Amino acid sequence: HRWFKASSASRTGEYSDYYIWKDPVDGHEPNNWASCFGGSAWEWCPERGQYYLHLFAKEQPDLNWECEALRNEVFSMIKWWIDNGVDGFRVDAISYMEKYPGFADSPEPPMPDGYSLAMNECSNREGTHRIISYIKRNLLEPASIMSVGEVNCMKLSDYHDYASQSRHEFDMCIPFISPIVEISSWSPLSMKRNIIDTYAVLKADGWWARFLSNHDKPRQVSLYGNDREYRKRSAKMLAAIMHMLPGTPFIFQGEELAMADIRFDSIDDYDDID
Repeated sequence: HRWFKASSASRTGEYSDYYIWKDPVDGHEPNNWASCFGGSAWEWCPERGQYYLHLFAKEQPDLNWECEALRNEVFSMIKWWIDNGVDGFRVDAISYMEKYPGFADSPEPPMPDGYSLAMNECSNREGTHRIISYIKRNLLEPASIMSVGEVNCMKLSDYHDYASQSRHEFDMCIPFISPIVEISSWSPLSMKRNIIDTYAVLKADGWWARFLSNHDKPRQVSLYGNDREYRKRSAKMLAAIMHMLPGTPFIFQGEELAMADIRFDSIDDYDDID
């Protein structure tokens, strides 16, 4: 991206502060933060002689939302799309705009590669909520634009903070982490509890995006049901759950056909960043 190329080339140029740059500490990364895809969250840039932060893939450097010029440029891009007639925005992985103060080491236990996942420390901070609310109040609401945020819900209050209408943040939210969507911890009981608990939090003045499938997960018939002996019954049961709950259903392509997971012979055949 032209922003990143310019930021990499100079510490004093127009785009120099658009990303999060840090000097080495004792000859290595500024802290112990890990990317959610493994390895360090810091990547060395020889052109600039500094590390840049990427909580996700190294090809996805985090923007520096403390930079006023960066914020204004993003706001201008949003307004450009609104002026050109879009009706809404689906915002990806939005919970990490404000970072942990001082970029201190994460207290999380280190992973096998020695780094500690810092996503929790950087999640749902007040600065992130402040930016989202600014966008909602100043850009989206005046033009009656619908917004959907993919957010990291670590506790029930996070559902309210992002989706309650009184907060002026998102019209509805897709929880990135919750018992309904987490593959490793899923069970029928955890799904039932999550549905009940989140409804209680949002029923007064909130709304939710309902989904069981997306590009980050296995197909719902394979994950929650039985995609062989009971594929048809599983698909109908899951569709009934999602379409009868309060909220707006989001249909992932292929879901309407009860599409199941593909199975390759080798892990090497899968093209996936993980």
